[in-house]
Amino acid sequence: MTEQNGTPWVDDLKTKLSAGVMQAVILHGEVRDYVHHNTTLRQRLTRLFDRCEVIAFYNRSEGLTVALPSMKAKAVKALGLDTNAQSDPFLPGNTPQTPEDIFDNLPKDPSSCLPLIEQLLKTRTDLKDSNGNSHLDENGKVVYGELFAAVVIEFAETIAPATDKAMMSPPDRTNLVTLLRWGLDKQIESAKNIVVLTTGLLTELHPDLRAASAKYEAFLIPLPGYDDRLDYIEYLRGEYKDVALAVPAAELAAMTAGLSRLHIEDLFLRAGPGTPIDRDLVTERKGSIIASEYADVIEIIEPTEGFESIGGLDYVKDWAREDVIAPMLRGDYRRVPMGALLCGPAGTGKTAFVKALAKEAGINCVELKPSKILGGIVGQSEHNMEKALRCIEAMSPTIVFIDELDQTMRRGEGGSSGGDSVNNNLFKRLLEFLGNTQHRGKIFFLGATNRPDLIDAAVKRPGRIDVKLPFLVPDAGTRPQILKALLNRHSIALLPGPNDAECAPRLIAQTDDWTGAELEMLVLKAWRLAGRQGRDSVDYALLLDARGRLKKSTADIRTMTDLALAEVSDLDLVPPAFRERASDKDTLQASIAAGLGSERRGRREL
Repeated sequence: MTEQNGTPWVDDLKTKLSAGVMQAVILHGEVRDYVHHNTTLRQRLTRLFDRCEVIAFYNRSEGLTVALPSMKAKAVKALGLDTNAQSDPFLPGNTPQTPEDIFDNLPKDPSSCLPLIEQLLKTRTDLKDSNGNSHLDENGKVVYGELFAAVVIEFAETIAPATDKAMMSPPDRTNLVTLLRWGLDKQIESAKNIVVLTTGLLTELHPDLRAASAKYEAFLIPLPGYDDRLDYIEYLRGEYKDVALAVPAAELAAMTAGLSRLHIEDLFLRAGPGTPIDRDLVTERKGSIIASEYADVIEIIEPTEGFESIGGLDYVKDWAREDVIAPMLRGDYRRVPMGALLCGPAGTGKTAFVKALAKEAGINCVELKPSKILGGIVGQSEHNMEKALRCIEAMSPTIVFIDELDQTMRRGEGGSSGGDSVNNNLFKRLLEFLGNTQHRGKIFFLGATNRPDLIDAAVKRPGRIDVKLPFLVPDAGTRPQILKALLNRHSIALLPGPNDAECAPRLIAQTDDWTGAELEMLVLKAWRLAGRQGRDSVDYALLLDARGRLKKSTADIRTMTDLALAEVSDLDLVPPAFRERASDKDTLQASIAAGLGSERRGRREL
């Protein structure tokens, strides 16, 4: 959505300011990006607050500045500073100071400057007539105007960082309390002035300011969506007429998902006469940008192969094509599940399926690793989580994958330790994200596990995970397909052998209950044997020889299969060979109980 048609966060802010329902605002997100074309946030806020007599900006580096030079005199008057006094040491001696002199030499440190800013925020416009007389109401009281001042505190996290108050210096604690008072101050409220804090990540700001009781209302400035990127690309084509696009603008807009306007402008700056913006340039720059910005919290998956690389699992592929890929591509988001849980024994192709699905759908895919989220200092974990989720939203449409969901997405143990509190916060935030219906069809969540029984019921409920997909050991009819797909994946030729009629069925029979990962181990073992014999291909006799040299490695196949079948509520998603077993709940639960009991006994013996 373009600025001309309205920017959601600006429209929302304007509506609430007009209603007079708030005096303190936090803007977070892409505060250092262009908000529209090449308009900075400062420029946009200056237009937004154009009714104010003073529009001031403060950060620790520049100190207090104003949007227009003419506002300096008004600010000095509001602060009650004497322009007739002798100048400070930075000015020639015995020279009366001008308002501009005074304003330009105001202190920059927060402890000294915040009280001056507070004075601005408490100043009211005195409406005077043409003779300079104040307007009085029927009771003889002065009638004041609205919006004398709007003050924007930039890099607010450097003034009130998200750290334990016990670790803050006395001046920092004072600054935090000052900002907290501004959100509640009745004099600022009656003056109808406005204070705005800006920060890149909301979690970098002290939690007391983020609490509802502080009365600061937060507005997210998101990364540009597809329509925003397309509009900006068209704008840049007009600005950089010597830069050619080797891909259509619409395709470039799709390829730059997750990038800011500044990043997109960087593509045009790096290109030029004879150097068009092509797929390679975008891929290289996007990869380095995403890695530098988000590699500490998420991992970008770049799939290279689609469903053709996966043997078997036809029932899962058909479901994905019909219920996920087709409706996502045609924009029928209501038909797309919120998420799916991939259940089954280890090595049955869950991770490979995720990558192939991303390739088939032609959309972004990221892996969210909670181990990367956890930080070692107060607030770091929450900060990392928000950073990761913001990136995921910006990259939509996207697939989000979490492996070993039973281990990585868990509540705290209920204790009072800091670790339990952090885990609970992360768990609740992720639940909120997974259940956000605005993400339907745009952010598709996939979790993988071989122990679905250990996953919190709140995660598995419909509206977060709508579909449970069983990934089971391949049957005798499917194993040849998997072997051929694995040979193709590793570029290993399977040539006819003289004993295929005997060896092929023996191989299939001797790999009963083998997972896809174990079949891949078999293929690679046969390839190594071929190399020792000076061969550059394999046949079924060599595969059978490799089988005789290997031991089955995946344990508890029966129990993990039963657990997967117990989770599935839609029998259409169960292979025909397993449907009768999946339908007999009593037998299934008894088998699971026996299997888990045997596992626990085995652990005790160890």
